Amino acid sequence: MTLHKILQMDDLNKQFWGAGLPETRWVNGLSEQYDKLLQEAIPSDIAPYKVAFELIKFYATGGRVLDIGCLNGTNTEKLVAGAEASQVVGIDIQPENVEKANDRYSEREDMAFAYVPENSPIPDSLGKFNAAFAGFVIPTISKIESLDGLIRKTYNALAPGGLFATLQLNPDSLSDDSHYRYYHHSLPSDAIYADGKPFNNSLESYRGEKVDFVDYCWRPETIYRLMNDAGFANIKIVNLRASMNGAMGKRLKAELANMQENFDIKWMDEWSDRASLYQIIYAEKPE
Repeated sequence: MTLHKILQMDDLNKQFWGAGLPETRWVNGLSEQYDKLLQEAIPSDIAPYKVAFELIKFYATGGRVLDIGCLNGTNTEKLVAGAEASQVVGIDIQPENVEKANDRYSEREDMAFAYVPENSPIPDSLGKFNAAFAGFVIPTISKIESLDGLIRKTYNALAPGGLFATLQLNPDSLSDDSHYRYYHHSLPSDAIYADGKPFNNSLESYRGEKVDFVDYCWRPETIYRLMNDAGFANIKIVNLRASMNGAMGKRLKAELANMQENFDIKWMDEWSDRASLYQIIYAEKPE
């Protein structure tokens, strides 16, 4: 049975969605297959993660990083090396994911995992962090109260001067005339991009594997406002484009060159100036 057949939308409706608005539970087969697909089989995803890790490294070299929404720990492991951190602690709202991550990385002293329920604070026992990262976590949140709670408890978990970096899709990528090689996502025909609105998302690997699920719209202005209300400062919204300059642009160009060479890809609309696919929003906790 192919990955697409296992995780097609009808199966998700039956297995992972509750009543009311469709909300994907990132556990079991879905968590494992998405984790594998995102990290290993979608070349365009490699570059934005590397750019985010480079940003985090400025704040957390030799320090501690919080990986929010760690799933089974794959990204947590990459954060240790990418951010040159002494320790990365992964947290997840699904205990099944944390259990699997702990089993997988039980021998690693530079990694730890903890179950933190959605509406619970991050325990003080985990200590303070020099940086926190949420990779494609915000689009999985369906309620603004949950988004606000995530941002506030992340602020509380950071040491003064710490960084909170998020990676998500650029809202402009949902326009009708945007087309991407590996991401096929769209709003319902009667919907506009508005906070909390669900939209269909479909990922396709370079090998033809697919996974379908539901994400949620969150305007960058809303994320900015919630970060500001929580106490964050120096909030930046960056759409990742091939034409970027500065340190982030330099790293992005290097990773795009590697991607094009390793996967024989000449160009992808993921990096166009018109509607780039990826967006990083980051902010600092004041000293």
